[in-house]
Formats: sequence, C-alpha cells, structure tokens
Amino acid sequence: MPQELRVGHRSSLVSLLGLGLMVLGLLGGLLAVWRMEPWLGASLGLWGALALVTGHALWRRLEWALRASSWVLVSLVPVALVAVAVMADEVPMLALVPLGGVMALGLSWAVRRLHSRGVRQEFA
Repeated sequence: MPQELRVGHRSSLVSLLGLGLMVLGLLGGLLAVWRMEPWLGASLGLWGALALVTGHALWRRLEWALRASSWVLVSLVPVALVAVAVMADEVPMLALVPLGGVMALGLSWAVRRLHSRGVRQEFA
C-alpha cells in the first residue's frame, strides 16, 4: 500500500495546541507573581516557563517539542482534576466528577492526536 506524505502541510491542531500552551504558560507566569505560598509560586512559574517554551517550539514544529508537549499536557491532567475540586464552591458537587473527567479526556485526546501518524509525518 503506498504511503502518503504530506510535505508542507501544517496541521491546525498542532498550531492551536502550540498557541494554547503559550497562553497557558503566560497565565502560569502571571499567577506565579500573584500572592501565594513561595513553593507554589515557584513551581507554577517554572511550569509556566516550560509551557511557554514548549508551546513556541511546537508552533515552530521543532521535533523535541512533540515529546515535551506530551509531557506538559500529561502534567495538566492531575492539575485539571484538582482545579475542578477547588471550584466546589461555585459548581454543584454532582457536576464535579463529570467535569473533571471531561477535562482529563480532552487532554488525553490532545496527547493521542499529537502522536498520530499524520502529525508525526509533519515533524519528520
């Protein structure tokens, strides 16, 4: 069976994930300067810088960014579940589990799509 190579084709999914990681990195950096415990601010600032650099590299289609963005997105899954639990005051308790599951499924779908054949061809 012949293989189809998409030379020069730029996936909009990769571009959107790269831009999204850059936005999350900027938000993480802004939250790091907000008044919070020093260890939490430092770790959030470090994660924000990592997400910003990884998102920019993914947007530029650098090969190492494909693996690094997978790690950054996987690190967001427990953060999303904890963030949903923190919102317990604003969201009814019955909606917390499905909301956390939807966020985790969305992140895992993005990681799975990053490792699909078409996206890997784009980085080759």
